[in-house]
Amino acid sequence: MQAQDPLQEIDIGDGSIKRPTYISTNIDPSLRVKVVELLKEYKDCFAWDYNEMPGLSKDLVEHRLPLRPDKKLVKQLPRRFAPEIMIKIKAEIERLLKCKFIRTSRL
Repeated sequence: MQAQDPLQEIDIGDGSIKRPTYISTNIDPSLRVKVVELLKEYKDCFAWDYNEMPGLSKDLVEHRLPLRPDKKLVKQLPRRFAPEIMIKIKAEIERLLKCKFIRTSRL
């Protein structure tokens, strides 16, 4: 899904830590200044890492694989990635597992 308006990245961090977010480039310049000020004022209300979302309810969103018990599961070969990409993928998976944002399948 894409935004309808072109977006501009703005940093609402304090300078030591980057906190990128995006706003429309079509916004009126005077309103843009106010929006950026508001975002900076309330930046502590946003989650910047998965560890900052411990109370995320499964009622809000939970993805499940639609499996049919009467059908045989199909095992596919793993997709191949360059070694440097695999290192990044494994690190991200470990990070998501550590903060319990994902879990291994129970199949």
